[in-house]
Amino acid sequence: MKIELKKIQINLQFSEETIMFKAEIYVNGINAGYASNDGRGGSTDYRPHYSEDKSMVKLNQELIAMAEKHCLALPPIKFKSGLPGKEFGTIKMNLEHFIDEIIDAQLKKKEEKKLEKLCSHAILYGLPKGTSYRIIDFKRPLKEIASTPVGKITIQRHYDAAKAKLQKGEMFFNKNLEELGIKL
Repeated sequence: MKIELKKIQINLQFSEETIMFKAEIYVNGINAGYASNDGRGGSTDYRPHYSEDKSMVKLNQELIAMAEKHCLALPPIKFKSGLPGKEFGTIKMNLEHFIDEIIDAQLKKKEEKKLEKLCSHAILYGLPKGTSYRIIDFKRPLKEIASTPVGKITIQRHYDAAKAKLQKGEMFFNKNLEELGIKL
């Protein structure tokens, strides 16, 4: 069974305790319903689409019911404690959790793209999987700056200074420094 979310609209600005979003639920390629979360800490809501055509309503209800049943058969979600090999526990997968995992993955992908773009003109470092990072912004692409010997030396000095200040567990997010000739 293929369950997808399309037309995803995420609003982090108004998210408080959970992620505020709206999305269309597609089951086996058919737009069967919608999902949303108001971002105030409550659960994710999902419903089949309703229309004047009773046969479409019945189909949408059946597709959502099939998706619910499918998700219940999926492996449980494991919660890690942060310690190697330790887990807090598990919870049974359901359609709500499945939807939330898709939204989380979408946000992670968006954040990775943002970091990749920032790394083109800045040195970024901080805790992996953290929500904040430190930045040394150059205002121009690092590739352009590193094309001159003085520019390369400037980037190297900033990198070395940041490396000396790294705290336990911190790392650099840039994957482009070595190709620019920066000694890591």
